[in-house]
Amino acid sequence: MTTCVIGLGKIGLPLAVQIAGKDEQVIGVDINEDVVSLVNQGEVPFPGERNLREFLAKVKEEGSLLATSNTAEAVSQSETVIVVVPVIVDANANPNFSSIDAATLDLSKGIRPGTLVSYETTLPIGTTRNRFTQMIQKETGMKCGEDIYIAYSPERVFSGRIFDDLRQYPKLVGGVDANSSKKAVNFYSRVLDFNERTDLDRPNGVWDLGSAEAAEMAKLVETTYRNVNIALANNFVKHIAKISKKNVRKKNKIQSSDNIGAFGSTFDISRIKIKDPLIVSCTDGVGTKLDLANRFNKFHTIGIDLVAMCVNDLIVQGAKPLFFLDYIAVGKLNLKKIKLILKGIIKGCDLSNCELIGGETAEMPGIYEKDKFDLAGFSVGIVSKKKLLSKKNVKSKNIILAIPSSGIHSNGYSLVRT
Repeated sequence: MTTCVIGLGKIGLPLAVQIAGKDEQVIGVDINEDVVSLVNQGEVPFPGERNLREFLAKVKEEGSLLATSNTAEAVSQSETVIVVVPVIVDANANPNFSSIDAATLDLSKGIRPGTLVSYETTLPIGTTRNRFTQMIQKETGMKCGEDIYIAYSPERVFSGRIFDDLRQYPKLVGGVDANSSKKAVNFYSRVLDFNERTDLDRPNGVWDLGSAEAAEMAKLVETTYRNVNIALANNFVKHIAKISKKNVRKKNKIQSSDNIGAFGSTFDISRIKIKDPLIVSCTDGVGTKLDLANRFNKFHTIGIDLVAMCVNDLIVQGAKPLFFLDYIAVGKLNLKKIKLILKGIIKGCDLSNCELIGGETAEMPGIYEKDKFDLAGFSVGIVSKKKLLSKKNVKSKNIILAIPSSGIHSNGYSLVRT
């Protein structure tokens, strides 16, 4: 079987080499004659891609990869065509399709019946169906799904680690029609290998998303959140769920539902025997003490402070703390740091005899600098209406008792830092 890869750049060349290493004949196409010449000599035209030099040398020695600048001729010899030509977006977010349109017109001159064409470039939703499919059908007179097959399959790799990423992440595909999807799934299943992953809800491999539009959408979402480590965030959610189960309150047997990671958290109050109960809620943070935590690289106690700032506001109103939620915002998720913060939050909840039942961890690159973070806490307690302490209870001639502090906790750190 022969595959044509159009565009031998930092994504296209490693992909061509990967396919060539799976007993496929590959013809790589590029409009840059210097790139074509270097590839045919077994030389990598750009630096920085791990293992590319060795893998390229191997497939060249085996004679399974050839480069050319003649798109139509290469396509005419191929059963599968992969297009990895970039779409440039200008300052006003307008895509420039000129290069990929030219590649599509060129491949249309050489395409044969039965050929699969797969686009891997980031595209606006609907482009594969409404632009390229129409263009190819018009130029060839062939019908997609019957004579030829067209699909979209987003590249999901980072430059510098492409061969690793090809094995690590599911290959998403979506055809213009069901026959095209089937062709694409069969092709990629043949030329790619996948690591076993227990964290996925189905086996790692080629995943059919059902349509080209769904695959295009998946790519746009992934590109938007490219700097957000979703896998790491998922691992953190699992860690939270694990330690939360270990820290459910045993004293009064009031427990929350096992729903860490759900959209909302629930708490069973049916066993609380309080007459005329009132719910008391409050929220707070730890202020500029966060700067000192970063400066001295001490994160295991900041969570205790967070819980204390919230719970203290409950107990001064006579309320019994029930549960706590946290909000952690970071520029880049550092699992070790976040686990230390969470350890402190769990400790604070234990000291306060309340339960951590949920929260939110937000990774926001561009909003927070790499090592910066912010914390907020939310606590809820319960008190009998008759026992609620409010400012109305304060009267003239009351005695004020001052209790010495063990040190500076969370308030006043702007002054301390000066």
